Amino acid sequence: MTMVSAILAHANEVHELARRGGRTDLADALREDAGRWQDGLTTVVVAGAQKRGKSTMLNALVGRPGLLPVDADVATRTYLALCPGPRLSATVLRDGGTRREPIDPDDIDRYASVWADRATVRDVTGVEITTDHPVLTGLRLLDTPGVDGLDLGHKHTTMAVLRTADALLFTVSAEDEPVLRHELEFLAEAAERLNAVAFVLTKTDSSANWRELLRENQRRVAEHVARNDPDGRLGRLLTAPWFPVSARLLEAAAARRTAGQQQRADDLRARSGFDDLIRYLRSCVGRRELLRAATVLATAGSALRALRETLTQEVTALGEQQDVARAEQDSLNQRLIARQRFATEHQFLGRETGMLARGRLEAIRRDYERQIENLSSRAETERYLAELPESLELSIMAARAEIIDQAQARFTATLPELLNALGLEPIELRGGAVRTPSAEVTRPDVELATAPRLDLLRDGIPAVSMGGSLGMLLFHVGAGVAGAGWLGPAAVIAGPALAIAVVARRRRLEQVARDKSALKRAVLEMANAAGAEIALTVERTVADWWQAVNGVVDEALARRRADLARRRGGAARSPAQRAAAERAAREQLVEAERLHDRQQTLTEQIRAAPPRDPATSDRLGPVVVPPG
Repeated sequence: MTMVSAILAHANEVHELARRGGRTDLADALREDAGRWQDGLTTVVVAGAQKRGKSTMLNALVGRPGLLPVDADVATRTYLALCPGPRLSATVLRDGGTRREPIDPDDIDRYASVWADRATVRDVTGVEITTDHPVLTGLRLLDTPGVDGLDLGHKHTTMAVLRTADALLFTVSAEDEPVLRHELEFLAEAAERLNAVAFVLTKTDSSANWRELLRENQRRVAEHVARNDPDGRLGRLLTAPWFPVSARLLEAAAARRTAGQQQRADDLRARSGFDDLIRYLRSCVGRRELLRAATVLATAGSALRALRETLTQEVTALGEQQDVARAEQDSLNQRLIARQRFATEHQFLGRETGMLARGRLEAIRRDYERQIENLSSRAETERYLAELPESLELSIMAARAEIIDQAQARFTATLPELLNALGLEPIELRGGAVRTPSAEVTRPDVELATAPRLDLLRDGIPAVSMGGSLGMLLFHVGAGVAGAGWLGPAAVIAGPALAIAVVARRRRLEQVARDKSALKRAVLEMANAAGAEIALTVERTVADWWQAVNGVVDEALARRRADLARRRGGAARSPAQRAAAERAAREQLVEAERLHDRQQTLTEQIRAAPPRDPATSDRLGPVVVPPG
């Protein structure tokens, strides 16, 4: 019997035990894996935190920069599947793929972005993109949402996609901080299922010390495995290959080749590191059957662990008395009370913090108004207007970050108490992204007044009157001063000149005052718009936090309810019924232990199998460094 046949036979026995034990969820998972056996494409999932370079890397792989959305303000909300096809096309999948809707590839971000219109993305579960490129031969690449922090929606989307995966590429950026705890936790969960895991270090062209960062990432992975893997199930993370790549260099190589500079193009491509990554992907295609057998084995192992835990609890529960079930109910009630208290304390947090945001923007507005009030000339107002947009943008971004930090501090002040009451581990809560303010907020609509023309009615008549008065005054002064007779004729010229200078000065001051008023109005409008924008952002961020915490708490409470139901069921039976049920559960537990021993043997065998196709380059190893 081949290794693949032995694994499938083992999975069938685990499936039957799960079905007899009433764990249809575990049986269904195994059946789902078996159903994928006829899929002709090898599926490689690309995962990682937001802004780690996943989409840019995939665009470079298929030679289409800009195909998948990579803008700074675009975060992916669903998975994007790159598949082989005769031409470029895009199809939106709705309701789990039961409905397909062709779209223009230029509109992908309208369906894949978290900022997309809610009506447009309703029921969208994925976007399938086909393109003709050699790297996709026999291969399907899945771009997934970022697995950041408490964003359980994104994490659950990615974990759901992993159920269809043959291999995982996990991305870490050379521009950012090393791999974080929540990323390592995701990796551990993914490695429980997949035998083929590889790391990609992106954006190596942007960091001079990317090799040091790579070693730091490897160290963190090793420490996490050492702390959290007593059974040795995560050992594959220690031997997983690392591929440092630069999408920018690969795109530059393509441009050089188009320009006819073949040697330069080859050098840039070699430095990009993508050739090693592509060879690894081809090896995944070549050993698809073995990878799927390993995935089925991993699923069977997870099912066995769950079955052993369930059966052990059932045996224990059948021997317990009703007072134990009552104590469990009291414990569950206390957890529900703790959750309700936390919800009450944070019910209006988003709205209250939104009011803080408006107050912060009001203080910023007053700061700008004080600056504007000190302007004294047209040149100063023009210079101030030129510098105002950038200054406003920085002020708004700082205010947004400050407000989100305040909201996070208030939100997390009582979070440990809730988690402790529920018996949960601490949760890593990440603040909302400080996105660049919209142009409408930071580009004040101000147009300074043009230079004023002479108004005969308003300016001419007063100037003539003032000039005549000054002229007569100077004439009489000259007449009364010995030897100053020359002042008489000069007064005819000097009087009107002085009058015109006084009127002109007054007009300039009035113009500066109008300009300052216009600037103040613009800043006021900006403050109102920015305050509303930040308040909405904060309310959404707090809502996301609360939704994420709810998800974690719901899972914990669901486990407690299921455990309580089992205990109650055991205590409610008659002594004879409990004895028969306990005997059946013990027999199933013995069977689970036997299958567990076989699982261990098969796992060791598949770990000893060749890790890659023989045609793969011998240079591939735990760390792959691009030549040059």
